[in-house]
Amino acid sequence: MGLEKTQNACFGYRLGRCSGACIGKENFLKYNLRVIQAFSKSKIKIWPFDGAIVIEEKDEDSKNEYFVIDRWCFLGNFQGNDFYKPELNLKDYNFDLDTYKIISQFLRNPKNLKKVKLIKNYKSLQKQKDNFFSA
Repeated sequence: MGLEKTQNACFGYRLGRCSGACIGKENFLKYNLRVIQAFSKSKIKIWPFDGAIVIEEKDEDSKNEYFVIDRWCFLGNFQGNDFYKPELNLKDYNFDLDTYKIISQFLRNPKNLKKVKLIKNYKSLQKQKDNFFSA
């Protein structure tokens, strides 16, 4: 790949962590396949919804809390009827790998999908509030 400026084997090869693709000891196709396989495990999945979602959670006191998520980004949360308050502020999109892992794990459980409601355009969330609670 040319990341290291050397005429010899890479540092990884000298440590015994590399099979020597950099010096021709490993077939480049085999090396490329290993790289693709290694990175495919950590590949970010495509957002499975047509827009933002709201996830409803209930605490032990049966109080509802809602989390607004879009494209793996946490945009904000509100409790109970805070949805009706005009000062509900949603955050800008900011991707975070830990948030992605938490959300994707949550969505893999079919039971959790019952807690998810789709919002077509989170910018117009206030306009959709009546439809959200009646759906």
